[in-house]
Amino acid sequence: ENLGLPVDLPLAFLPRKNRFQKWRITHLSIRTGFCASLTTFSSWNTQMVRMMSDPNGLPLGTEWVSGLWAYSVGWMAAIQSFCLGRDLAIACS
Repeated sequence: ENLGLPVDLPLAFLPRKNRFQKWRITHLSIRTGFCASLTTFSSWNTQMVRMMSDPNGLPLGTEWVSGLWAYSVGWMAAIQSFCLGRDLAIACS
């Protein structure tokens, strides 16, 4: 049942007896979604900032509408990654 850690304390900032310490599926889904979104969407976000702020190097100058649209797509993809991680954690448990 423990996570393979020397101390079974998934959230170090909460007391050991806190009820949230036992929500293993939620912890796994948060970690999976966070790591996926952090690594996958970092270059995506860099490109969106360039589109919205850097007029050099783009044929049409700054592209605010395209950048905001792409951010909304990236935000929705991050939410779906979180849901996928949560569902996989439930399926694996």
